[in-house]
Amino acid sequence: MAGVKQARDGAVGILTLDEPASLNAMTPDLLGALAAAVAEMTMDETSAPSS
Repeated sequence: MAGVKQARDGAVGILTLDEPASLNAMTPDLLGALAAAVAEMTMDETSAPSS
């Protein structure tokens, strides 16, 4: 995903903004990429806490 790097450390999702040209300014493109990354990580059942 352009502008947002995703990683996992166990059940913790890590999102890193990576748009050095815009100094990570919250542009519409970066905001869209961030929202998509959050949605993708939220839907990932491999890291969901067990009840």
